[in-house]
Amino acid sequence: MVKELAAASLQVGLKINIKKTKLLANCCSGRTPIKIYRKEIAQVDKFVYLGQLISFPRDHMREIRRRIQAGWNAFRKYRQLFTTQKIAMKHKRRLFNMCIVPSILYGAETWALTKAAETRPTTTQRWMERRMIRAQLIDCISNKRL
Repeated sequence: MVKELAAASLQVGLKINIKKTKLLANCCSGRTPIKIYRKEIAQVDKFVYLGQLISFPRDHMREIRRRIQAGWNAFRKYRQLFTTQKIAMKHKRRLFNMCIVPSILYGAETWALTKAAETRPTTTQRWMERRMIRAQLIDCISNKRL
């Protein structure tokens, strides 16, 4: 089937990029190499496709950790804006909802959430909010008040 796809794509002027093409198979399928243009397609256990980590078996906690890390990276990018006292909180909240929340929740519709997995993004959000107001845990500010 792959050879037929490669031949049909060549007929319309398209060529499959071997470096970007990956083979992901379950444990029950054979590990026979697949070749296109006499080059073997790389077999992988996981890869990122359209911003989502694809792996077999599907591990949603690994993807949630990736998304949380992406959220922290975005938070660090705008750290000066979030932590300064000169900017009103309503503007910080708006920036947070536009940049940080989407980076954490990208692809969340596909996650099979357990209770533990559900609390991870929420906990991360609370930590970021505490950083925005420069509050520490010792200050005993409740999540509701945040």
